[in-house]
Amino acid sequence: MGKFNNPGIIATAVALPLAALAGFGAYSFLQSTLDDGGSDSGQQTLEPVELEPRDLDEDTLTLCLALTASVPDSLAELDKRQVTGGENINEYTLAYGDPAITAMCGDADPEVDDTEEVYVINDVCWIDREAEGGTEFISVDREITVAVDVPEEYEQGVDALNELSPSIAEYVPTADEAPSGCTA
Repeated sequence: MGKFNNPGIIATAVALPLAALAGFGAYSFLQSTLDDGGSDSGQQTLEPVELEPRDLDEDTLTLCLALTASVPDSLAELDKRQVTGGENINEYTLAYGDPAITAMCGDADPEVDDTEEVYVINDVCWIDREAEGGTEFISVDREITVAVDVPEEYEQGVDALNELSPSIAEYVPTADEAPSGCTA
């Protein structure tokens, strides 16, 4: 037998250059993705969301900070975004996705009619109201109100409430009174 008749040597001689070529191709692809402004996760960086600031008392701000610090980094498969608009605004607001689903802790308490439908989602009671360009969901059984604005582009806005409600239930105490229909 000659030197190059061994199948193992032949397989190695073919496999090594192919593996090197595949590795170089993968490296080139990833490098061009990063050079084009992408990231290795394939997601793009979104601009901060501008929201109108609120004047909150210290107790409300403390509860809201506990809430905003506990929420997930993604909501309904949408990445969390930075919020701008005033001092401490990130301590009581949240934004996810593009267009942004926004949440405001410490919003004004809504007036709720006795006949208004109340949704109980993960131990938090919500009402919904039409808002410009979408729906506003408002918690109605907590000491501090949380309002979540969901743009009309999202068919299942309630998905956001599903994921936010456990943190709200844990960090925002239940109010002494809740509207009829709230059985949380």
